[in-house]
Amino acid sequence: CLMSGCMRTRNYELAWAAYELMRAKHVEPDGMSLSTLLPGVLAAQQWERVLELAKVAISTGKSIVPPEMLKSALSQIQAASRDDLADQLRELMASAGVATTTRGGRRASDRVPRAARDRAFVVGGPAV
Repeated sequence: CLMSGCMRTRNYELAWAAYELMRAKHVEPDGMSLSTLLPGVLAAQQWERVLELAKVAISTGKSIVPPEMLKSALSQIQAASRDDLADQLRELMASAGVATTTRGGRRASDRVPRAARDRAFVVGGPAV
């Protein structure tokens, strides 16, 4: 497969172009093509593309890529401090029944939402 060859040679942009061509021709990617492409966009730290692939992978309400791959993507996005994208990916995973954990092993449901964290602290003292 073209995308697989591109991944082996780390030609991530060409692999993405092949994916976009598939989509433009109304060819729905299967789990194998998404599982091939996802590690490449993760390696290239193209976080928005990771989220796009996750949306496609979960579009049926169930993930067509291995859950471990989505968990790895979530972990890497969190490590990159992209909380906005991490929150979106976490919600997608939850909607597909994929268990999520955050750093420290806490489940996403135990995590204080970012908006609530931000409201909890105000310069000069606690929020009222």
